[in-house]
Amino acid sequence: MISPVWSRCEVHHKKNDLRGNDALPNFSPRERGVIVRQLLSGISFIVLALLGAHSAFAQKDIYSADYIVPGCRDFIRVGTGNAHLRGYCVDLVIGVARDAYAPRICFPREVTDEQIVRVVVQYIDSQPARLQEDFVLLATEALRKTWPCKR
Repeated sequence: MISPVWSRCEVHHKKNDLRGNDALPNFSPRERGVIVRQLLSGISFIVLALLGAHSAFAQKDIYSADYIVPGCRDFIRVGTGNAHLRGYCVDLVIGVARDAYAPRICFPREVTDEQIVRVVVQYIDSQPARLQEDFVLLATEALRKTWPCKR
C-alpha cells in the first residue's frame, strides 16, 4: 500500500509535469520527517547488509590448527559436535600418518587412529601460539617427534 505522503508526491509531480514546472512539492514538516525517516531506514538497511556480507567473508582459515583441532577433540571424546569437522580432522591426520609422510614416521604396529589424533592434539595444545599455523604441518611435526624412524 502506498503511503499518503508518496501518493501526494506523485499527484503533485503529475500536476507539475502538466504545467511544465520542475518545482519540488511543498511538504509539511511532518511529511518531510516521514520521508527523511524512510530514506534513513533504507540507507541503514543497505549499510547493515553490506557489513553483514563483509563479516561472512571474514571467516576462519579452514587449514589452520585453530579451525581443525576442535574436530579432533570431538573425535577423541566421541562427541556429537560437528561431524564434518570431526571427519576433516581424522582424514587429515590419518592421511599424514599413513600415506603422505610415512617414510619419516614409524608407528608401532598396535597404534590406533585415536592415539595418533590424541598425539597431534596434545602437541598443538602445548603450543597455543601456533594455532594460526597450517594444521597439516603441525600434525606432521607432532608425529615425527613422537614416532621418529631410527636410521
